[in-house]
Amino acid sequence: MKTQSTILPALSGVLFAGVFVLAGAYIMSISFDVIHVPPENFHAPRFVTAAAGIVFVMFGLMLMTRLMAGDYGSQSPLFQWVQYFLMVVGLLSFSAVFLWAGFGSGAHAFVQTTTVGGISNSEPASESSGRLIFGGF
Repeated sequence: MKTQSTILPALSGVLFAGVFVLAGAYIMSISFDVIHVPPENFHAPRFVTAAAGIVFVMFGLMLMTRLMAGDYGSQSPLFQWVQYFLMVVGLLSFSAVFLWAGFGSGAHAFVQTTTVGGISNSEPASESSGRLIFGGF
């Protein structure tokens, strides 16, 4: 039998993961134009924005399923395959954002920020250096 000392941390973790799932669903609903945002506010294709939302949804679901399965349930092959699927989709979506910034068509605007001792300086960076950093990542 589960005691209150084991149920509350799991419940708070599931609620924490739910915030990530909801944030990702919000980003995806903007990307799929369920929530209308003017097109001039997008500086990337909508599929890149959707990929960013998918990252939040997948990793939130990973955490949520892990906490809900517990120690015994996490040993089952089905659980491990579900975790594997969520991880692969999440990582592919995460890398899609960086790949678009590094290799996507069109002009991209990059900003370089330097912070020393709490003092920040932001300035435009060259497109080639931004593409090199994001594409290399």
